[in-house]
Amino acid sequence: MEKIIRHKRSIAAIFNLIIGVILASAVYLQIRENGSLAVVNLGLSCEEKKCVVYNTENSEIKYAFGSGLTKPSKLPVPQPVERSQGSIAGTSLTNYMQIEAWIYPGPPACTAVSELKVRKVHTVKVEYLSLTDSGHLSTLTESNYGCNGYSASNAAILKAYSKEQYVTISGERSGMSRMVSNSALMNSFVNQVVSFIVKNGMTGVDIDFEQFSSWTQSDYTGFKKMITSLGTELHKKGKKLQIDLPAIPDSSTQSHYRLKYEDFNSLPVDQYTIMAYDYQYDYGAGSAIQPTKWLGSVIDYAKKKFKVPSKISIGIPAYGYSGVCNSGNISILTYSQLKNLSGFSSAKRDPASYEMKWKSGSTCYSFSDSTSLNRKLDVIRSKGIYQVSVWHLGGNLWFTN
Repeated sequence: MEKIIRHKRSIAAIFNLIIGVILASAVYLQIRENGSLAVVNLGLSCEEKKCVVYNTENSEIKYAFGSGLTKPSKLPVPQPVERSQGSIAGTSLTNYMQIEAWIYPGPPACTAVSELKVRKVHTVKVEYLSLTDSGHLSTLTESNYGCNGYSASNAAILKAYSKEQYVTISGERSGMSRMVSNSALMNSFVNQVVSFIVKNGMTGVDIDFEQFSSWTQSDYTGFKKMITSLGTELHKKGKKLQIDLPAIPDSSTQSHYRLKYEDFNSLPVDQYTIMAYDYQYDYGAGSAIQPTKWLGSVIDYAKKKFKVPSKISIGIPAYGYSGVCNSGNISILTYSQLKNLSGFSSAKRDPASYEMKWKSGSTCYSFSDSTSLNRKLDVIRSKGIYQVSVWHLGGNLWFTN
């Protein structure tokens, strides 16, 4: 027994020495950074071979150690570290990230609200509005679209279980083209959107107009004009604006789009959400939805183009796909749907994406589980991005770290 006690004390002494060295290093770096000696209130949190030194007064993360790092790496202030969650010591790595999640109306995403109640989600982006092909705004109500559709009571529930709430506005290129080319339609759109956000006490708007490669120069010019008007009016009311953007990993891919990241640096946009998924559509069913090497390239390119990288949020896929192998004939499915299909238990992890895959006959399947979500979060955080947007709540798995 005495030997065991001495052994434990030796381990404790070594551990305390390591902590002392880490904190001493952090103090040295802090003093070197500030250029003078000052009172430094530092704390230390370690878990899973990662250590974080933080300011005990405001929970600002100062330095991270471990995870293969050969020297301390300074981290920017995360968004957010919530004081209401208690001491940083003992919290998980997702507390250092701003986790956002989309919710859309109707099956198969009807479990979205029950999931929101038990998961750590800072921001919800709920699809309550849509742009029709004629360029007019439409409300996706619960009575017309089913679960997760708009109602005052549904909006109140979301506000009770999240810190920020954005209304996602979707639309096809045809409707967007008509709206942005007609000043009366554009003004009506902006006024209706701002009124809806203010009336419902939401944080802001998430614009999700896609089919980017088919935009004409007139479409793009009109889109930027609309974004400028909408962002300006929202800011007057103390509200925010997010825009969803295509994944661009390099200049070659950029050549397929008129849209350019750098064009939005001067516009009143609070967050750029890069939809860094659906890689499979370019390479056929059976390919990865979000290969990590490609993901890293998308982040690197975005950081070169945006003047304020802290405005970047990276999309993470929580869903899955099935389709005829190597074809573009692909169907999106939730984890809850996929797990009931034949062959699900035979799925193997893809080392290029950490996603799970299997094949049955000529059909290829792929999906994200908690491990793939965790690993993608690691990749994004390693690139210095601390905001992620998950598509989607409702029938899919979640982070565990």
